Order: sequence, then structure tokens, then C-alpha cells
Amino acid sequence: MMHFYAQLCLLLPVVRCMFPGPEKGLEYPEYFEILSNETSTKEYSGFYQKYNDEISVYKKLKSTKYLYTKNQLWTLGNKRKDGGIFYLDSECDLPTSSDCKGQWKRQLDNKAVEVKVLSKPKPIYPNYYQVRAEGPVQKKIEAFLGFYEKESDMYNTFPYYKNTYGKTLKLNDNGKWTMSKGKTGKAHVQSISEAHPSPPNNNLWESLNKNNQCWEANSSIYVLPFEHPDLYLLEYTDDDEMVKDILEKNNLLGYYEKQKQQENGAPYYVKLVPETIYLSKKDNMRWSFSSGLSDGFGFLYQDFMNDPAPREWEVWELNVGSVGTKSGITLTSVKKEDNGKENGGKKENNLVLTVLITCTPVVVFVALIAVVCLVVKCRKKLTPEEPKIDENFYYGDEDYYDEKGNCVIDTNDYYE
Repeated sequence: MMHFYAQLCLLLPVVRCMFPGPEKGLEYPEYFEILSNETSTKEYSGFYQKYNDEISVYKKLKSTKYLYTKNQLWTLGNKRKDGGIFYLDSECDLPTSSDCKGQWKRQLDNKAVEVKVLSKPKPIYPNYYQVRAEGPVQKKIEAFLGFYEKESDMYNTFPYYKNTYGKTLKLNDNGKWTMSKGKTGKAHVQSISEAHPSPPNNNLWESLNKNNQCWEANSSIYVLPFEHPDLYLLEYTDDDEMVKDILEKNNLLGYYEKQKQQENGAPYYVKLVPETIYLSKKDNMRWSFSSGLSDGFGFLYQDFMNDPAPREWEVWELNVGSVGTKSGITLTSVKKEDNGKENGGKKENNLVLTVLITCTPVVVFVALIAVVCLVVKCRKKLTPEEPKIDENFYYGDEDYYDEKGNCVIDTNDYYE
């Protein structure tokens, strides 16, 4: 299937040559993002959404700032009816920096300011976000970590999410994405940046200090979209020989592949060689490695309940003997195309060979079609149209060809 799409992409320019489509009209994006670090313009940074379906009028999320056209110039202001605070000094269809070469200036004194405008589509909201942290802050905000699932209703016209402890991730009235106790509870974690239609994945988050009075910035808080990976890889990286021996004897280390079926509301994973081992959400709602699909704690488990997937950043409990919690046991998500280790690297070599075999005839075919296009275009250009005679007036092309094929320019009109 991948090779088919690659071939299709190669053919697209040829198809456009043979069958040119109609030109599209101007399309306004769902959002504009404004970026600026200058003191005077920084408060205007953020995402601006189409306002009430009006053409060329955008409103900053959870704010009273607008981006709009006034006297055919794009303008930034606090009210739509005023003259604006900043304006773009060139008439442009779109205010994006890639489409308009004008300069943003301050209305008061026409002084140039540094503002960048980007076109942004409407975001696609995943079913899950995972929130994780590193270092001292991990213990501090432990109840706010884990997986957040999208709720069926909305909060302030935007999707919101809830984790297994009832904590919510939502776009708050102050324009920041927050994590709080319940939908309307006090925020304990929030984004530093404002006016994003979806949780920003930029490590710019902050949490309340131990007295819950001041915000402390922390770059080790991660908010990431999540979907179940194709594979998980279980490895052991420490040097405890007893733990290593237990993991190897029970056939736990290696790759686990996602199955189409689900167990307890989540996909499960299977390792088939040399014997079947399951990574699944058991009946006790904990993720475990075991020889059965739904039974007990198994050989290895995490002590978190109701998560849609195992937590890659958390420790595992070894349920054999009296070993207990052990560091060095790591679970990592893997894309299927990255899994070349299973076949000793042969997968990458086979892929290269397949691409070469598949693409060679396609390239030749594309080259032939391109030549045909070129010949057709050139033939149209070199072949004169038949002259049209209307009563006594002769209408001829500006250029025609003599018997030897030489081009002759003729701008005269002929009468009897």
C-alpha cells in the first residue's frame, strides 16, 4: 500500500499537466497564530479564530483582542470598531508572513514592530492525552499524571479530558490549558502560553508550589497526544543478574504486537516466540505481563488502575518471589516500520530492494508521459490555426510558417 501511494505522488504532476483543474478562490483558515516577543505586542500573541463566520474577522481565544481588516489593511486591536493598535502597511489578502511582505506598525507613531502571523488549520483532538513529568515535580503532581480521555460533552465550546482520578484537562476562562480537581475546580497545573485551541506540547507548563500560592515554571512536564502504538518493547537495562534471569526464563523480554481485539476496554499485545505471553489490561484493571489474557497480576505489573495503556515512564512490580519493585525494567512504544531488530536488520534491506524494484518501471512510465505532455504542448504552439475568412476581412494569426517551416510575422490586415 505504501508503494502505491508513492507511485501516485510521482504521477500527480503528470496528471495536472494533462488535466489542469480550475483555480481555487481565496480560502481563509480556521485560525491564525500570532507570534511576538516584543513587550508592546506580546499580549497579542496566541491563536485567533474565525469570528461568527465573518470574512476577515478573527478573535483571540478567551480574549477581547481582534485581528481584522480596516480600510483594506489588516489590523490588531482591542475592539473591532476602533482604528486598531497595530496595522499591516500593505494591502494583502491574508496577513500571514509567507503571503504578505508588508511590515507591522504601531498606529500611534508608525513605528515598526516584530510580529509573525501563521495560518493554522482546525486541530484534530485525539481520544487521549498522556501527562507525564520528570524529577521532583513528578511526585508533587502525581495525581494529575497519567492518561486523560476525551469527554463526550464540551467545556466553553472546546473539548475537555478527564483522567482515571477524576482530574480534568481543559481550556480555562483565562485562556490557559489547566489541570484541576473536577471540571470547575481550582487549577494545580497550567500552560504558560495562552490562547491555544489544544494543549501545547512545548514543555512550557507550571504548577503550584507546596503552599499552593505561587506558580513555578517547570520544563519537565509533558502533555502529549496518545494513541496505542503498533508494538511495545520490553527491555532490562540494569545489572541485577537475578532479575535478568527471571525475565529471561519467563520469556518476558522482547517485542509485543498490538491485536485487533480488546480486553477490558483496551487493545492487548502478544509476544508469540518462543511461547505466548500477553501484555494486557487484566480483570483487576491493572496492566500486566502474563501467560493468560485476563488472569491476575501475572509475572510483571503496574499498580495503576483503569489506565487505557501501560505507563512507559513508571516502574514495574516483579511478581515472582520477593523481588518487588525494580528499576531498569523499561517499556517503550515502537512503530512497526522501526522494528528492524526482529529480523536482524533484514527488513530495512528488503525495503530498499522492494522500493527499487517497484519504482523503476514507474519512473520510466512517468518520464514517457512527461515527454508526451511536452510534445502535445509544443505541437499546439507550433501548429497554426486555420485562418478564418469573414466577408472581405482576413483574420490571421500573428505568426505563420512558410513552405520551409520558417516562422513569419504578419501584422497586416487584408482587404479586396
